[in-house]
Amino acid sequence: MNSTNRDTCGWLQKKDDDRRDSVEPTPAGLVEIFDDETRDHVDHTAPCAAIESANDWIVRLPSIQRNDLDALSPWQLPEAVLRVSPDLSATKVMQITLALQRKMLCHESEFDGSIFMLGLPGSNAHPGYIHAWTACSMAAVAPQTAQWQRRALMHHSQACVELRKGIRDSADDDASGEWMRATVLMLYLFEKQRSRKFMEAGQSYDTAAIHLKATHRLFDERKGVYRLNTIHGCMLYEAYIARTVDNYLFQPDSALPLDYITRSIDYHEENLGKLGIPVELMTTPWVGLWGRKFTDLVYRLSWLAHQIPLDQTNTERLQAIAAQLSSRELIIGGSAFGIDEATLKYYTDARLAYWHACSFFADAVLTDGLRSPVTIFQQHHVRAGMELMNELTVKDHVNSHLTWPLVILGFGVEDVDELELHKNMVACLGPSGGEEMVEKANQMVQAVFETKKAAHEAVSVAEWIRLIVSFNMYS
Repeated sequence: MNSTNRDTCGWLQKKDDDRRDSVEPTPAGLVEIFDDETRDHVDHTAPCAAIESANDWIVRLPSIQRNDLDALSPWQLPEAVLRVSPDLSATKVMQITLALQRKMLCHESEFDGSIFMLGLPGSNAHPGYIHAWTACSMAAVAPQTAQWQRRALMHHSQACVELRKGIRDSADDDASGEWMRATVLMLYLFEKQRSRKFMEAGQSYDTAAIHLKATHRLFDERKGVYRLNTIHGCMLYEAYIARTVDNYLFQPDSALPLDYITRSIDYHEENLGKLGIPVELMTTPWVGLWGRKFTDLVYRLSWLAHQIPLDQTNTERLQAIAAQLSSRELIIGGSAFGIDEATLKYYTDARLAYWHACSFFADAVLTDGLRSPVTIFQQHHVRAGMELMNELTVKDHVNSHLTWPLVILGFGVEDVDELELHKNMVACLGPSGGEEMVEKANQMVQAVFETKKAAHEAVSVAEWIRLIVSFNMYS
């Protein structure tokens, strides 16, 4: 169990029987991706030529206690999933899911009460859901070989097909919507780690961007016709809020208004209340323990940065945020329910790091850009934030939710030693955020650093934001 007395990460699926050995054809463009060293042509419509050995399925996590998987209710994989991976079983899916949960989501090592288990009962009729989950799990824990990459991509491709069918054919109701919302989040989680490889392989469209936008349709535009009437649905919605906030600076969406996250959190808390879940308990590590104030504030700062040049109204909005940041009251957000001392310190320090990053960012935008050297005010927040991040990024709890403040603080580094330290900290987010996120974050901070050093005057906010967007990073 985690710090909220509930295992709170993950999404998932279930059931159906039978096996076949053929693999259904998959759409061109979605599966023609390999690691650079194995970029040979492979026929993805053919059956898997070689099934990896059973040992490849063994998940070795010596630091955690193994769950009694046999104690879980029996379930079977859908036939469509077994066509791609005939050697896959429910137990193996749960093993790799446990590894995914531990490595990428929130470091939890139990299934009891988790979002995975909560989603399992309704997943038997939706193979696309398990296809997406299996692809994510394989990408996170399987050997980085051509065969494993091919298999993960085949599951991803089938999930895309099923999701398109679902969006096209299903009714706008709670049951059909829940599996699609879970699937699109899983697809995004898979694709954000591979967006460059998709493009390098000749794909003319950015699937991560497509599915990030699709989340808005499935989670927001349909709010009028469905309710979050399950804990699983609420957990998915909170994960959606977190993905939207974490990405807006790097992947702006002009269709979203300034108060979008404010309204989304209100809707989320309203549904938690109807389910009898205390709002102060919260239900995921993404939003709950950071506090709703920081979640909303980070989105608003990101949104305002993309409104450059600021008119009087937006300038006043940013000044109001800066005034709010002058107090440390925001750091007291979130819930301390059931949290041990070490975990409480982690989340308190994380909120403090967010506070330093937000304070630096708001001031830099208000003072028309980045300077070298930075002002004394900005230097204080950058250095204090970096010191906290240096401690946070080596903790067991760390995940990619720290990407936003760490990247922001990186824009304030002033010498090559600080830059190297920052790169090392970003690398610590790799297991959760993916190698591509690490690479792009480092390139982005390096580019801003070099631009600052070369400029005789401040780097304008417009140029700064242009550089950020140009790296097409996903968080």
